[in-house]
This record gives sequence, structure tokens and C-alpha cells, in this order.
Amino acid sequence: MDVSDEMTPHESLPAREESVDTDPQLSYQPRRLHQALRAREQLLHRLAEAVPLGVLHVDAQGRIVYSNHMLHTILGAARVATVEEQLCMVLAEDRELVEGALEAVLQNGLDNDIEMRLETSDEHGAKNVRECTMSLRALTGDTGEVTGAIACVADVTESVRMREELRIRATFDDVTQCHNRASTMESLEMTLAASDERSGPAVIFVDLDRFKEINEQLGHAAGDALLEIVAKRLLRAIRSEDLVGRMGSDEFLIVCPGITTAAQAMRAATRVADTLRHQVRLKTTHVSCQASVGVAWSGGPEADAGTLVNQADAAMHEAKQRESERPVLYTASRRGAIDQNPMALLDSSYR
Repeated sequence: MDVSDEMTPHESLPAREESVDTDPQLSYQPRRLHQALRAREQLLHRLAEAVPLGVLHVDAQGRIVYSNHMLHTILGAARVATVEEQLCMVLAEDRELVEGALEAVLQNGLDNDIEMRLETSDEHGAKNVRECTMSLRALTGDTGEVTGAIACVADVTESVRMREELRIRATFDDVTQCHNRASTMESLEMTLAASDERSGPAVIFVDLDRFKEINEQLGHAAGDALLEIVAKRLLRAIRSEDLVGRMGSDEFLIVCPGITTAAQAMRAATRVADTLRHQVRLKTTHVSCQASVGVAWSGGPEADAGTLVNQADAAMHEAKQRESERPVLYTASRRGAIDQNPMALLDSSYR
């Protein structure tokens, strides 16, 4: 048999082998796409695990597709099936806000940024409230339909605590825990702005007698202790809507909103003076806690904070000169002649 005749039916084999050689090259394309997709998924996964945020991916029905380790560290809970279950530790007063934000992003594709509080437990079972922020971003398909959402959760408890500490330092006096001078004046200005023709704030200026002497004889610690006691007594003597501020070393200012008459302002100042008459025990001795008290009343919205404080201060100095145990009233309605003779404006009916 002629060998060439036997090979004739297979002369096309080399061509087939060539096509077989090219087919694997074509099959590499899906494999490369798969590898690229896998590399991108790995990148996103590693990125999600590296960021200091809790990351949560849910589908359109709220079922959890993915959650990173940080999320469960923040929540203090293992992964569950749905986002509602995952966020079950949200405080009751914040739950409606969270549910509304989730509904808006999953049903309407509306992005949202909210603040929420979580109640978590530590390893000893102690309950802790954590302050968190949550950013919700909608995921959509080619036709614009919502396919799910990404939630990023950050624990901002320490930031909130530090912000609150800064607010307290900027607002309150370290020794007495009363409002400091700046916040007291700001409060007085706001109170004046809210006044009407029928009422206005009264300002009571309190200056402790013999404070410098007590400070020098018993020391600064005793002086601070006296200031703390005075502050507590002042707070007991006022209404809930009133404010006590420390204006200086031994000076306090009390802002009383909604005062309708000079007589009412005088009664408030008298209560303050009376509560400071009792002696105070410091170390092994008792000291007098008497103070000189002046009061001014705005009588309406036309007064300004600086003028009102100056009037109360002038009344306080008049009380100190007289060595009077009773407050001296300075009526703001007569302030037109203040530059000529401030003492002439003191209301004689309360002397």
C-alpha cells in the first residue's frame, strides 16, 4: 500500500493542529478576565478589611452580602442574615432614624449620613453606649434600579467625648462649675434678644466680702473651697431657668430671665443675699460668707448686656460702701443719666 495514499485522508490534520494551537490562545481571554476579576475582588476585600471603618454590603432586600471585621468589632456582635438584625443594638430613640435611612436608600436610592448610638457589651458584660456615624450609599444596576447599598460605620465615641470636654472647658469655670464670663455674657445677650415689652432679665452682681483676706490667711485651696460652696448656695437660691456665672476671682453674676417688675428683681437678689449669710467651715475654722449684692433690671428689650452688667456692678459697689446686708437695686429704665451721676440712679425705694 502506498504510504502517501494512506495519508491522503489526513492531509488536513496539520491545519487542524494549527487551529487547535490557536484555540487555547482564544480560551486564555476568559481566563484572563476571570483572573482580573478575581484580583479586583481581592483588592476590594483587602481594602475593606484595612480601612478603620465598619463596611456592610446589603442587597435590595436588606440581606447581608458582605461585612468586614471592623464592623463586628464596632457593633460587638457576630454577622447575622439581615441589616435589621445586625443593627438591633441601636438605641430605641435612634431606631426610627436608622430604619428611615435604610428604607430611603434601598427603596428610593437616596444616600444618607446619620448619627446613631449603640448599646454594646464589653468582655465583662458591662453595657456601653457608643456614638457612631453611618454613611449609606445606594448601589444601582445598568437600568438604574437599586440593587443594594453600602454602609460605612465609624465609631466616633472618643471624638464626641473630646468635643464635649472642649465645650465644657469653653463654657464652664473649672473651680465652681458655674458658667464662665464669656458664656455668661453670651447667655445674657441671648436672653435680652428674646425679651419683650412686658419683661426682661434681671442681673444680680455678687462680690464676696473678705475673700482676699481668707485666701491669704488660709491658702488658695481654702479659697477655692469657699468658691465652690458659694456656687452651690447660689444655685440653690435661684430658679431652674436662671444662670449663675463666675465673672472673676470672687465675683458672680446671676442672669434671671422673664422678670416683669423691679420688685421681683429685688426679691430674687434678696434670696441670693440671704443664702450667703451663713458661715462656712473651712479646715478647722468657720468664716463669714457675706457678700455685697447689686441688681439691675432691664425692663424690656432695649437694654444691652454690657450696660446692664455695669449697672449691677455699680449697685454692688454702692452696697459694699454702705456695708449693707441687703441688695441695692439699680433700675435700667433710668439709665439716661448714667454718665452724669450713676449713684443717683439707684432706686431709693429699696434702700
